[in-house]
Amino acid sequence: MKKSPHWTSRLMKLDACNEAVVWAREYPTLEAAWAACERGDWMLWLLARVGYDSEVLTRLVYSFADRAVRVDVPAALRSAAAVPGMPAEHAEKLLAAASGLEALPVINSRAAARAARTAAEAARTAAEAARTAAEAASAAVWAARAAAGAASTAARAASAAAWAARAAAWAARDAARAARLKEQAEEVRHLVPMAPDLSVSGAGVP
Repeated sequence: MKKSPHWTSRLMKLDACNEAVVWAREYPTLEAAWAACERGDWMLWLLARVGYDSEVLTRLVYSFADRAVRVDVPAALRSAAAVPGMPAEHAEKLLAAASGLEALPVINSRAAARAARTAAEAARTAAEAARTAAEAASAAVWAARAAAGAASTAARAASAAAWAARAAAWAARDAARAARLKEQAEEVRHLVPMAPDLSVSGAGVP
C-alpha cells in the first residue's frame, strides 16, 4: 500500500519557505502545527496564500504594522540614539523620528497606513545617515586606538569586550524579535483558532 505523503507536501506546493516546511514536518497534522507555531509571520502568510477571509487578514496586517511602526521601530531608533559615540546631530534626528512615529494615529485604515509609510521612510533615512556617521566615528576611534598601540594586551581585551557587547546586543535583538513573532502568532490564533483548509480551491492544491 502506497504511503500517503506528509501533509507538509501541500505547504511545498504553496511555495512555503524551506525553514517553515522543515519545522512543520515535526508535527503530524496541520492542526497540531497551527496550535504550536510561534511565528506569526508564517501564519499570516499561509492565511493570505490560501485566500482566507480578507477582513480578518486586513485586521491582522494593520495590527502587525501598527505595533511595528509605532512601538518597535521607535524603540530601535531610541536605542541607536543612545549608542556611545553617536554624533549629537544624528542622535537628535533619531529621537525626533522616534517621537514622530509614536505620535502617528493608530494604523487601522489605508490612509493611516500611507501616513505611517511616509513617516517610516523618513525614519529609515535618518537611521541610515546616523549609521554612516556612527561607523565613521567608530572607525576614527579605532584608528586612534590602533595608533596608540592597539596591539597591546589591554587593547585586545577592550576589543574582545566590544565584540562581546555586540554579540549580546544581537542576541537581545533576536530574542525581542522572537517574542514579537510569538505575540503575533497568539493574535492570529485568537482570530483564527482553527488551521485554514489547505484543500480549498484558492490554495492551488489538488
